[in-house]
Amino acid sequence: MELSSTAKDGINATSNVSINKSTVTISAEDDGIQAEDNTDVNSGDIQIKDSIVKITSTSKGITANDEITVKGSTFITITSGSEGIEGRYVNLKKGQITINAGDDAINATEWTTKDDADLSHLKNSKKDIENEVAIVISGANISGIGKDDGVDSNGNLYITGGSLKIQSITDYSSAIDYDGTGFASGGTTWAIGHMGFAQGFSKGTKQAYIAAIVSGLAGDTITITDSKGHIVAKTKADVDFDHVVFSNKTIKAGKTYTVTTSDGHKAVIKATKDTTTHPSGRHVSKDTVPLLPNGHHPAFPGNGTPPSDENN
Repeated sequence: MELSSTAKDGINATSNVSINKSTVTISAEDDGIQAEDNTDVNSGDIQIKDSIVKITSTSKGITANDEITVKGSTFITITSGSEGIEGRYVNLKKGQITINAGDDAINATEWTTKDDADLSHLKNSKKDIENEVAIVISGANISGIGKDDGVDSNGNLYITGGSLKIQSITDYSSAIDYDGTGFASGGTTWAIGHMGFAQGFSKGTKQAYIAAIVSGLAGDTITITDSKGHIVAKTKADVDFDHVVFSNKTIKAGKTYTVTTSDGHKAVIKATKDTTTHPSGRHVSKDTVPLLPNGHHPAFPGNGTPPSDENN
């Protein structure tokens, strides 16, 4: 099925959109797929299973008031002017998902807040909304680029399986951004972006991770090696960056790893299961960090010590 819409959504529904064992191509001047029910806090859902979905939209790619679920042998490609995927509860169980978004690649947000309106008239609603706002990645393989944040949850972020390679373009945006807690207990995570508002994972995360302030350009290869020089992982950056977060089952808390970029920058850091802070103990502003002679930001080891001069 091919849909082309001028000044409207490609698919628009009130309570539910279900795509199962289908091939759908959408070109829309507004949202690609929208499910919006402003009368019921448990309505406005989207499910995609065993399908191929390609979306090009001027506004959001896939947006729902409530829950978005992707599972089965699904292939989703989104190019959007605003958020790529947005819902209250974004549940990415299976599938291959590729996003290039003009705002956040993946966003979890609650439209029913006390600040927005009196909720007493809504179905299935208490005065204080208790539905969790979250992004859950349990088995999907995701590659996303956001002009603003990569993954942005106004609630929580859970990564239990699958893979996430998420990148942010704009300075002072973040590859990973959450307001509640962020936990990794499985899977592989690459978060490549900028250090101004960078986040790793929350204290108590089950899977250790590294967070390195190390700079590079789009097209650079990022390589992580252990203390013996063995390659743990490598990937190619699609954006300019000065902050990298990586987590998988081989990363061990307290062990030392080296993050190297193909243009010669590196950071030597220890993996952690704690919340990370930058050398100053706070989020670092680029205005406070002098540039290297080649125009890049320095690569801090992440332990409070200044960088060496080997790349100057």
